[in-house]
Formats: sequence, C-alpha cells, structure tokens
Amino acid sequence: MSFVAILLLVAVTSIAQTHGACASGWEEYNNCCYLFSKAKVTFSEANTKCAAGGGALAEISGPEEGVWVRKEAKKSGLDKVWLKVSEEMMKSTFNKISKDLEKTHCISWTSDQKWQDGSCDAKYMFVCKKC
Repeated sequence: MSFVAILLLVAVTSIAQTHGACASGWEEYNNCCYLFSKAKVTFSEANTKCAAGGGALAEISGPEEGVWVRKEAKKSGLDKVWLKVSEEMMKSTFNKISKDLEKTHCISWTSDQKWQDGSCDAKYMFVCKKC
C-alpha cells in the first residue's frame, strides 16, 4: 500500500470516529448533543453556561424529542429544568397560562412534562443543546 493511501485511510478512519460524537458529559440524540446539568442557576446564567459550552439552552422541537429529554433528565437526576420555548409552542401552549410570559420567556419544565412560567431569577437545573 502506498504512503498516500495509508494517510488517506488514517484520515478517513479518524473522521469516522469523531463525526457525530458528543464531548464527554454530553448525550447524543438525532445528530445533536445535550448536556443535562445539575447546577442550579438562574435563566440568564443557564443561557450563559450553555453558550460557553458551544451550545444554547435546549429548545424542544417535537414530541419525540420531548419524550427523550424527559427520560434523560430523569435518568440524570434532574427534576425542574430551564429550557427554551419556540414562539410556536409558546403561542399554542402558554397563551392560556400567562399573558406576562411574552415579556419573560423564562420557562421551566418538570420531569413529568409540565411547562411552567415563572421568575427568571429562580434557580433550576438546565439542559443545553448543540447541533
């Protein structure tokens, strides 16, 4: 085998081993990585910590993802967590709960899949996501 062919084989093998893998402490789901943090912080601090890790506060985009996040959160020992809520979900889910929600956008989620609005200064665990 030629030297170039060996280098190419090593490069392809290396890319295959790292492609799609998540960093230590992160869990993979649907080509994204999630961090389930037990640190209790404010909504703003959760956003900052997620950004520092190269991600963002997790936004649930569908029911399957919601079920997976709930299962992983429970497995990780998380109960009430900060998450990001899409505008579409906010309108469909929260318009009956609180008119103040449009001002705060500070949404927590319990392990039994209950969305709650509340004080952005409360301290909860959080979930980060990066894709």
